Amino acid sequence: MSHSHQVGLALLVGVGFVFAGMAGEAVASPTLGHYESGTLGGTVLDGRVTEGMVGFPPAVGDELHAASWNGATLATQWEITGVKVSAVSALGVENLSNGHQIVRYLIDYADGVMNLKAGGPWDADGADYLVDVDHYSVTLTLWFDSSAKFVSGTSVIEVEGSFQTYPTYKLEFGLASGVYRGMSPTSKPADYPSFPTGFSVGTWGIVNNMQFDITPEPATLTLLTIGGLALVLRRRR
Repeated sequence: MSHSHQVGLALLVGVGFVFAGMAGEAVASPTLGHYESGTLGGTVLDGRVTEGMVGFPPAVGDELHAASWNGATLATQWEITGVKVSAVSALGVENLSNGHQIVRYLIDYADGVMNLKAGGPWDADGADYLVDVDHYSVTLTLWFDSSAKFVSGTSVIEVEGSFQTYPTYKLEFGLASGVYRGMSPTSKPADYPSFPTGFSVGTWGIVNNMQFDITPEPATLTLLTIGGLALVLRRRR
């Protein structure tokens, strides 16, 4: 057997193990690709978020609950629960000429699960996909008037995670925008997610401009590339 044939055989055997492992996940693995919400022209639903708070501004121990919103019902397509603030860093203060003030924070969260539900654009077999949140951060901008009264807030959200049942799949480059809509002691509207367990006060808002990728991890991508090389070597026999 020639050297090129031996290399081709070795590569094919290795890739065979990879595909055998992927076959064990069957067609139930989520559909790979780039996803965007309706505000960006995609098919993922924008959403709403409620954050249970121990104080204001945000502090360690706060917890959020986010869910898709189809105009009538929450959480028909996706939901995020159990994500808790683990660190808060002040990024700076800007004093405007009209006496208003802008304050920015970087907020890191830990724990939590994202449920990508059956029927969503990622659905391959009619089952929900649970994604462990590996990274969740918010760059928060707060506006205060000249009397130091809080007026509004916006946020840039970043999230990444690992699929529980399919560990070779990742949710990456998840980005979204958040817009403040209300805060206790005003009563939270019923069409926003419930406060997390143990909380009865906090803030709520909308989530839009969502986008994220579902990808295989780099090692899997490398082996798939090797598989392509193996096929080339075979054709050159």
